[in-house]
Amino acid sequence: MDNGNNDINKVGADEIPRLTLPARIAFVAAICLLTFAWAVGVLGIFGFLLAILVAALNILLALDARGSKTVLWILLAANLLPFAVSAVYLQSVTAALSALYPLLMAMAIYLTLCMRLGRAVSIIAAALPAVILWFVTFALTIYTELGAVNIETINAVLELVFEPIGEYLSEFAVEVGGEKISYFSEADIKTALYYYKTLLIGSIVAVMIVWAYLVTLAARLIAEVFGLDKLLPGGLRIGMRAKRTEDGPMVEMFCEPVKWRIELDSVSAGVYIAAYVVSVLFASADGTLIPAIAAENLILILSPGFFYCGARDVVLGFRGKASMGRMSALVLIPALLLAFINPSTIAILLCALGVIVTFRENGARRKMANNGKESK
Repeated sequence: MDNGNNDINKVGADEIPRLTLPARIAFVAAICLLTFAWAVGVLGIFGFLLAILVAALNILLALDARGSKTVLWILLAANLLPFAVSAVYLQSVTAALSALYPLLMAMAIYLTLCMRLGRAVSIIAAALPAVILWFVTFALTIYTELGAVNIETINAVLELVFEPIGEYLSEFAVEVGGEKISYFSEADIKTALYYYKTLLIGSIVAVMIVWAYLVTLAARLIAEVFGLDKLLPGGLRIGMRAKRTEDGPMVEMFCEPVKWRIELDSVSAGVYIAAYVVSVLFASADGTLIPAIAAENLILILSPGFFYCGARDVVLGFRGKASMGRMSALVLIPALLLAFINPSTIAILLCALGVIVTFRENGARRKMANNGKESK
């Protein structure tokens, strides 16, 4: 998915600072303690932040190892120890599997960095093993509780999981003539719950992609603090800005190097548009058409990336560094107005902007590459 320019940051290892021995020891100790705290749920939902920090520290230490197998084996042991302790403490290997999320994500990102791949590839590579681990944990939990993993047991667990949502929807009521009437009928609630279940896979993948992005963000920030950002691949920010000339106002394209930038490709944008078209063409009242279900799951999976690209271009638009210049910032005006009618409008508009920006930037890159070839 990346089109990053990976030649920008090729520097000698001797030019990059190294972590001090006390810092390495402190980071390894933090990995052990924070992983255990995350696995046993010490901080509840906020433990998610611990997992992000642990994965980022793993990436930083692995990069600092400069390929040393001894350091990498020590780092692996530091991650597996909390898993073993958690399994004993919780008396369940299944419950302790959450301790492996930071390790799997960090390993995937580290491998993509070794191959000098872009940040979008790192995020996808980190999300995939996390998704697999989630479904493995889900299946093992069902097997432990019900003794088998099949359609019947999976449906039984999903019914139990989504039951609170059905109860919540049934509580919505309107008062007519002094009598409360349920806003949603039983058929409506049943259809809604079925719809949520069909989007479960896409939702899990989307959550893992966001998780992986936060890990890369934390790793990038920590790397900058310790001077290891030169080990990260580079990319090019391409945009346009207005300027006054003797011939009048003109718009010029510009590009500048950026550390580990997320750059989606045009194929992903094309797939995203096609998924939207399929979801509209095969939409039905009961939502049972397989093409529509597959398309909606695909939309969920791809939306975080294009939402990010659109939101980033809006922020850069205020600074005049966006792909579409200050025009991107203007997207906020209709988005905020329509948000009062439907809050999801902001997400839809930013995703649409992200698709446009992706096509525009990739087109500009191809044009720059062609011009470079012609000039040789």
